[in-house]
Amino acid sequence: MEVLENTMSLMSSTFPLRKLPFVPLKHVIQVMEMGDILKTATTSKYMEAIIKSLCIRVEGMRIGFNGEKTVIFFHNPNLIVCCGNNTIVLDKREKVLKRDLKPWFSETSSILENTRQVFLRICDLFQCGPFGLSIVAGGVNPTTKEILEIPEFRNFKDLNLTGIGFTKKELDDVMDFEREDQNLHIGVGKIPFTYSHPNVFKYTEVHYWDACWVRLEHLLTIKDKFKITLGLHGLPLTDINKFIKFWVNAEYDLFKYMQIYNENRQHICIKTLFDGLDVLHVYRLGQWRNLIKHLKSENFDVM
Repeated sequence: MEVLENTMSLMSSTFPLRKLPFVPLKHVIQVMEMGDILKTATTSKYMEAIIKSLCIRVEGMRIGFNGEKTVIFFHNPNLIVCCGNNTIVLDKREKVLKRDLKPWFSETSSILENTRQVFLRICDLFQCGPFGLSIVAGGVNPTTKEILEIPEFRNFKDLNLTGIGFTKKELDDVMDFEREDQNLHIGVGKIPFTYSHPNVFKYTEVHYWDACWVRLEHLLTIKDKFKITLGLHGLPLTDINKFIKFWVNAEYDLFKYMQIYNENRQHICIKTLFDGLDVLHVYRLGQWRNLIKHLKSENFDVM
């Protein structure tokens, strides 16, 4: 019985990672879950240096600014790092809580500053791909302008803005951002009907789910964009026809892809839409398509 108790005691004992030789230690860390690797990095500068030497790849990240629910999402491997005190996250991915990374947080700093510090640590620790920003508008966060003024957050790949509604000031802060090689996605949230800005189509990719405010004058500013998506809109067919004519005859590329949804289910009069245009109506790939010849390019589909 005494021998058995001694054996069980040995089996339940732990072995400090730092006591492992260098090579076995690296192998042990490599088989850990990403959350455990992150927690291990906070235990000492030595462990942080070991993990950094492994050149672990993180395909991408997204920082979600939502007050106390602010998180950093890892993509491949998947992980959620909670930067606020509210840990109610519906996502089922592995999570690392604020208390798990306590050495990286300051009790006297704001959520924004703590998020910045943790983000920098992560970028220094791993080989990280591009990152995106998601900002919930409406007062739970610092302003979008304050977030975009932080140098470490300015090089985002895409910006996703959500909320119940947006003020002109919030939208202007996004439109005034000087970069032109990034993407803007404004999904959930109402944009003022009278809103206007010269840079509404400045970003490389633009998605406006509420596009009721978009007018022909805005469309005519599009130039050298990759993809434009408009959801709910109030553009009359006559204005869309004018835009198509402008696009067809433009001496420069306006976009590679563009989608204008008919979410209001309004009747589309083909005669009005293509008035004054040479259109080839063909059946291809299982559906009817309208082909229009562009001045500088091959035929384009207008569905």
